[in-house]
Amino acid sequence: MTCRATWLLLVVLVAGCRCRPGPVEPIELGLRVQPAELEFGRVLEGANKVESITLTAATRAAISVQLGTDAPFSVAPTAEVPGGGDLVVPVTFRARDGEAEGILRLTVGDRSAELRLHGLGVRPPECVPSAECVVSVYSLEEDRCIESQAAEDAPCDPASVCLEQGRCRAGQCLGIARRCDDNDVCTDDACAMDIGCIHTPHACPRPAARCQVATCDARLGCGEGPAPDLSECGPVNCTEVNFCFSGACQTQPTPDGLPCSPAFACLPEAQCHNQVCTRVTEADWAPSWSARLEGEPAGALASSGSTLFFSLCVDGGTPDAGDPVDAGSDDAGEDGGFLDDGGLDAGAPWQPACGLTSYTGTGFERFERDGGRQARDYEDGAPRTVLAVTAQGVVLQRDGGLELRSAMTGALRDELPGALARALIVIERERVLFWADGGVQAWSDGGVQLLTSVAEPTAMGRGAALFTWNADAGVLIRLSFLGDGGLERAEISSTGIGSPALSVVSNDAILGPVGRVRMNGVDDAGLTLFDWSTLPADRFLDEQTLSSSAATDVFFQRCTAGCGAPDDQTWVAAFSASTGELLWNAPVVTPLFPGTLLTTTLIDGPAPGAVVAVVRGELDAGARTVASLFADGERKAVCRLPALGVVEQAHFTTSALVVTVRRPDGSVVLESYDLGGLPVSRSGWPTSQGVNGTRSDRP
Repeated sequence: MTCRATWLLLVVLVAGCRCRPGPVEPIELGLRVQPAELEFGRVLEGANKVESITLTAATRAAISVQLGTDAPFSVAPTAEVPGGGDLVVPVTFRARDGEAEGILRLTVGDRSAELRLHGLGVRPPECVPSAECVVSVYSLEEDRCIESQAAEDAPCDPASVCLEQGRCRAGQCLGIARRCDDNDVCTDDACAMDIGCIHTPHACPRPAARCQVATCDARLGCGEGPAPDLSECGPVNCTEVNFCFSGACQTQPTPDGLPCSPAFACLPEAQCHNQVCTRVTEADWAPSWSARLEGEPAGALASSGSTLFFSLCVDGGTPDAGDPVDAGSDDAGEDGGFLDDGGLDAGAPWQPACGLTSYTGTGFERFERDGGRQARDYEDGAPRTVLAVTAQGVVLQRDGGLELRSAMTGALRDELPGALARALIVIERERVLFWADGGVQAWSDGGVQLLTSVAEPTAMGRGAALFTWNADAGVLIRLSFLGDGGLERAEISSTGIGSPALSVVSNDAILGPVGRVRMNGVDDAGLTLFDWSTLPADRFLDEQTLSSSAATDVFFQRCTAGCGAPDDQTWVAAFSASTGELLWNAPVVTPLFPGTLLTTTLIDGPAPGAVVAVVRGELDAGARTVASLFADGERKAVCRLPALGVVEQAHFTTSALVVTVRRPDGSVVLESYDLGGLPVSRSGWPTSQGVNGTRSDRP
């Protein structure tokens, strides 16, 4: 084929290829379009919004138009534009979350034009109503939740569990009282605001006849029936017993072996033998556990429940330049351990390293140790005195301030620096109350707050109210706690009382043993004078005055030739806490029981004024330390501690007597003696040492 022929063939092929053109302007389709693009704006997710375009035919002939787009946009597939006329075409945007763009295609014949589509889908936030009977709806225009009142009679959930079938009324959720009747006449039905329906047993009247008990039938109500066999129906003692059998009371001679008194610490329960209540009255007391301390206890022992807290100090000094062998005793030659003022020390003082120590009631040391030292040592190593253990932590006194440490780890939680060495401390809920700068101050997580102005007290104490006693002025002040954390003040003056210890029980304050004064904290009855002048007392032991709701126990000395003689005696007297009447008195330390009174505690029980006294025997006589139970004017029982050293401190927890014992080799051992379920009272201690509620014994 020639070149000319080839060229002609290409011309023919090209002429026969009719390709579809790309998008053109709408006017080339014979159309005018308004607007040139569609903007849908902001639309809630899931909602439809419709915008329209207007098509105008540029010719007199009608124009058929095919339309198309892609989701989230949609349009009718065809449209017929009248010749020379207009046609409105709706386009729909179904919003999704986020921005959307698309193309609207207009096709006439084999030509097409395109229009831009744009919209923004908005996902609304969750709108939670602030209260019942309120509707919260998201506003697209304001871009926030808007609340409005719910429709009348709309169902709702009443705020109180004692209401049901709630309905909205004028924006408030109202209901009817919940029906709590359980159809049982033997229960009293009620509704408690915090837990709902409660059903308490109905109290049927007690039958007058012995060996009959009240009964109740769910349908018939209260009645009577025979008491269970062996129910007590009269005196039960070592002479006779009165028990119910088949609804009748029968009296029988008491069989030997019948328990007649509970166990006490080291002693078993008493039993009846030959119509006499017989028990061992003295026994040796073995410790339930012991722990050797790696240092010297500093200050008092304190406890919370059965958990014990105290400061422990070890030698923190190092050999000095005087002699490498010297370790610090106070002699003039080579010595054996601590830096002191000895000649070889060149006057260097002993350097202690002290920390908070705690033991469980079963004898385990609670705080972690690292290389033989406690992980929670005091930051400056100086001694502290544990004042009290509270729900917030352990309150300690240091030189020039107070500290609050965690009872779980011993770590410092808060501190209150300042000249507070003479502050009197009382624990009150989440606050520590003390006197400083002319008034009662409250120390809590929020800092220090002055509650009320009070002259410097001789003693402070807290029961249901806070009491301050100023011996110089003879003023006793009661400060009642208010719901907002403040105090309400009442004041009574009484001159000539002197400077006795203050003891607080519930709403009552007792100034004893010399004061003979009781201030009632409920009805403001004022001062009630007690006549304790009949006591043959030469010296009262202020630190050992105990009070309960039943009795006040006063410890005092009888001195034959001026107190301090070897034949001095220590006694305890129990007085009625309401009238001041002498109930009984009994000797505690006598020539038969010589020694030094270390500490005492109250016993909760039927005998008013029952106490346990711990007495350390005279060291030169080799006597042992004993714990004696006193009630009804008698020494009821004696438990002897082992003679393996000198008892230096004694402290009662809620379940044990804990003592520190110095062994002959100079070491100190912590020992615990189980009280065997003995109910020890923790209220009503005197507060001359500054703490009420937990005993703060002096070493």
